Order: sequence, then structure tokens, then C-alpha cells
Amino acid sequence: MKYLKLLFLISFFSCSFSPINHIEKFSGLSLKNNFISIKDTSQWVDFNGNGFRLIVLKPENQAAFHSIINEAKHLNYKNFDAREFTHSEMAPYIKNGKGYYKYSWQNDEIQSIVIDTINSKIVYYLSIQ
Repeated sequence: MKYLKLLFLISFFSCSFSPINHIEKFSGLSLKNNFISIKDTSQWVDFNGNGFRLIVLKPENQAAFHSIINEAKHLNYKNFDAREFTHSEMAPYIKNGKGYYKYSWQNDEIQSIVIDTINSKIVYYLSIQ
């Protein structure tokens, strides 16, 4: 299992790999060419590969953002209020926000995506434990 984690991390951080492609695969949303990364931070433990990655995206225009909101509604994303995420690495990026989110926990991998409709941003979080 540790080798699979290592392989995943290598592919996730390789130069030719686009994090937006990974976010699109998880989220089911069409983000290419309409969003720019304004924050990309990660923290990993060298000896076991545990850690997290957080990416904050801003829309290049409001029409693209409204399209993503409609996609999220169509995909049955849940409503969120920033007060639900106060103990998360995402909290500083969605402060006072509201919108929609998707969450997945499989084995030792947790993924979340939040569409903050108040602050017009998307926050993606990946944690491997």
C-alpha cells in the first residue's frame, strides 16, 4: 500500500501532471481554461508519504464560475457553510463563505472540493494518512 501511495504522489507532483486534471476527475466539474491557481501548498512526510495538498482556484470570469455552480448543483453537491470547516486546512480560504462541496474518504485518502459562492473561489483539499 505504501508503494501505491508513493506512486500516486509521484504522479500528482510530476512536472507534466496538471493538478486541475486531477481536480476535474474527482469533482466531475469542467475547470480547464476558466480557472487559475492562486494558492498551491502542500506538506508531506518524507518517510511515509502522509500529508496534504491544498489548491485554491479563482475563476477568470463570472460566467465560468456560474457555469461551475450549475454543474455542482446538477451533480448533487451538498450545501456548505464555512462554519462547518473551522478545523480544516481549508478554513482560512473559505472564511465567511457559503456554497457547495463534495467529500470523499476512501481507505487512507480524503478529498474535498468546496465551491465558495460568496468569495468566488474553489478550494480543493487532498489528505493521505
